[in-house]
Amino acid sequence: MPYGGQAGAPCNHHQTAEKSTGIRLSSECISPNNDGHQDVLEIALQLTGGMHLSQIQILDGFGNTLCFLEEHLVSDGLIYLIWNGEDDLGQRLPIGTYFLLIESEDEKGDVKKNLRAFSVCR
Repeated sequence: MPYGGQAGAPCNHHQTAEKSTGIRLSSECISPNNDGHQDVLEIALQLTGGMHLSQIQILDGFGNTLCFLEEHLVSDGLIYLIWNGEDDLGQRLPIGTYFLLIESEDEKGDVKKNLRAFSVCR
């Protein structure tokens, strides 16, 4: 069944995508205001089958890169990262919807891209 599902039924395509890609976020909404509650986004990645991480970026709704979290990290297994809600210039991102872009590559050079939406709230 495509993304729509049946009327009144809960949407579960995000859960399926999470299981198949091995990506877990601590929350779908962070509020980096230093109040001790959801100030950071915790990212857990499970890479299997000879995959290694090429890069992780935070993008805005137009696809512009705001922050590189990791680049050219070669690892297999569990990767754990924490993002503080700031761009590459150290500025806190405004309220809105953003995307986590994760690119991984296998030993043949085939690249797999995963995109996960999340929000910055106050």
